[in-house]
Amino acid sequence: MRTIQVANTFIDRIAVDVDKTGTREIGEGALVRTETYSYTVTEYRDEPRTEYVTVTVADPPTPEQFDEALAIACQRDPTVDEETHALALIEKIEQGRFTSHTPPSIAASDYDVFLPMIASTATPCLTPDVTVGCPPPEPVFETVDGSFVPLELEVRNEGGIQYRPIEMVVDRTTYDNIIALGVTPEEFMQAHVDEMNTILEASGVNMRVEVGEIRYVESMTSDQRGPWNVSNSGRWPLTSYDPTGSSGWTPDTLIDTGLLHEWGHSVLGLWDDYGFDVHAASADDPFSPGSTKIYAGPASLMGVPRDPVIAPWAVAQLNDIAAAGTGYQPHVAVGVTEADIPDRATLIFNPSLAGRAVTVHFRDPAGGFDEDAYLTGVISPDGRFVVDPSSLFENILDADSTSSQSHLSRTEWGTMLIAVEGASGPEYFYLDMTNFVEAQLDQGNEASIVID
Repeated sequence: MRTIQVANTFIDRIAVDVDKTGTREIGEGALVRTETYSYTVTEYRDEPRTEYVTVTVADPPTPEQFDEALAIACQRDPTVDEETHALALIEKIEQGRFTSHTPPSIAASDYDVFLPMIASTATPCLTPDVTVGCPPPEPVFETVDGSFVPLELEVRNEGGIQYRPIEMVVDRTTYDNIIALGVTPEEFMQAHVDEMNTILEASGVNMRVEVGEIRYVESMTSDQRGPWNVSNSGRWPLTSYDPTGSSGWTPDTLIDTGLLHEWGHSVLGLWDDYGFDVHAASADDPFSPGSTKIYAGPASLMGVPRDPVIAPWAVAQLNDIAAAGTGYQPHVAVGVTEADIPDRATLIFNPSLAGRAVTVHFRDPAGGFDEDAYLTGVISPDGRFVVDPSSLFENILDADSTSSQSHLSRTEWGTMLIAVEGASGPEYFYLDMTNFVEAQLDQGNEASIVID
């Protein structure tokens, strides 16, 4: 069911007494004299008046409920037959009691002969969604206190797809900002759900998101946001939020990819793929801290920029979760195990680099890469260099939680630099953990990765 407001516009004819005074000349020639007069007349003027009636209808309304709502809109007594009511309304129209409007484009029901006449007396907002021009009924804004707690959300698996409901908390500031866009929070959320599902489907993810619950609060402090700002919980607080101020805002579609990115964390449990990015002084000086991006991680919704795709390495993780029927696990993000990376990986270089010395470096948390090599070796005569991925990424694999894995991948151990000795200086190449996950998906436990 949906509660909507019906807008009725009337013209009230109001009688006003007006005093008339003036002078006039009476007689002719020498007998002309001036006379003052005064009298009162009654004049009429039209005063517009709009009334709103709250009506509960189906979603969308059935013909019977539409009739009932329209009857309310036109002040029609349902016990009065339609013809009598229509004739009475025509008489009122002739008397100037009502203004005329374009009838709504909704099929007539059992009194379709008289519906155009009846509908022309009012502007009922009787579409499945709130119609522009009729203000949506304001929701009840709750106070966040000890009794205001997160909902328990249950995922469901149907036809090989897992559906994940979302609980959103919207404060009054956010509500006003969304309404200013010409849409309701419900419409805003549904549009983002549809966009997220388009991305998931196109990426091959066997998951979909859906509207669970929208809860309205007067305000929410940063501390109160805590229980809703949790990875893999299905919850997200929209507080003090202005979509137009987001770097991911697209005015033409009213879609904020920044919100979709946050759902990637809170609904899907994804990592930040931009965590694999590396900034340093320059491409020629990768060992010194700086602000130049010298390497970018996977292109995805979880990266920067926010591309409309889920990275292949994460697709496999999500599909495993969906296939297992695993529901929300707050604070547990997508994880990587030894089963997700090859037992042995062969890095294939250009043959011209055969016989060159190689050093492998991971990041320095202070910025750039650590100058101390994690691994050293020599490229074989056929241009190959074999590595043990389990050893390379042991710090991530041995982390005590998936949250720690995510943190380590973005601060130290997720991306590596391969420096190849050259006559005029080293050549630099880059790989990150996701390259190995994708290699295992494509090739199994004995994988090759071309370095270029």
